[in-house]
Amino acid sequence: MKISNSPIIHPVLFSIFFILFLYSYNGSLNKKVSSYDISSFMSILEKNSFEFDWLEINSKFKNEFYYNGGLVDVNISIERVMKFLNENKTELEKLAIEHNKIIKNHRVE
Repeated sequence: MKISNSPIIHPVLFSIFFILFLYSYNGSLNKKVSSYDISSFMSILEKNSFEFDWLEINSKFKNEFYYNGGLVDVNISIERVMKFLNENKTELEKLAIEHNKIIKNHRVE
């Protein structure tokens, strides 16, 4: 899909709009939404989604390396990074596999 500034989220789903600013919505909230478009949008969303607890891994990352997010100027040893990667290997591998799928599906040839 091409990235554009169009207010239409997906080129096939004409009744699904993205509102940048609520005060400039130009009546988008009053437009009729096609049930077909909703169904198509949900199918696309489901097809391009996967289960991943971003908040959990982010929380673990902050706790391990940044003292609960309170400090950012922290020396981080390679051993601590390796420990974190090993402890969260399953979740991070799943994330990498899903990102690789997305890259392969959107590759321009």
